[in-house]
Amino acid sequence: MHWIVCDITEFEPPVQFDFWHDRAAFYFFTTEEKIYKYVSIAEDAVKKNGYLILGTFSDNGLKKCSGLEVKQYSEASISARFEIAFDRIKCIEEEHITPYNTTQILCFAASKRSKNYS
Repeated sequence: MHWIVCDITEFEPPVQFDFWHDRAAFYFFTTEEKIYKYVSIAEDAVKKNGYLILGTFSDNGLKKCSGLEVKQYSEASISARFEIAFDRIKCIEEEHITPYNTTQILCFAASKRSKNYS
C-alpha cells in the first residue's frame, strides 16, 4: 500500500497501481482542465487489469460540499469520463446519511483498466 499526500493534479506516479480508490477528491474538480488532468493521471497510474473505484456526488445530490462547489455525476457521465482506458464494471447511486443526520446522494463507479490507449 502506498500512502501519498499531494495535489493530485501534480501527481507523477512513481509506480503503477493495482487499485485506485477515491471517495472525496474527484468531485471537487469543476473545470474541464482539472477534470482532464485527474483522468489522465488515473489512466497512467492504474495498471492494465487494475481497478478504479470512485465515489462522487450524484446529479441528484448536493451542489456544494464543505462550502465548495462540486461536480455532480450520473452513472453514464462518470463512466464516460473514464471510458478511454477503463471498462465500467458497475455504477450505483446510494443515499448516505451523514453524522449530522443529513442525506447525501452519491454515485459510486467501479471500473477495470483493460483497454490499451495512446
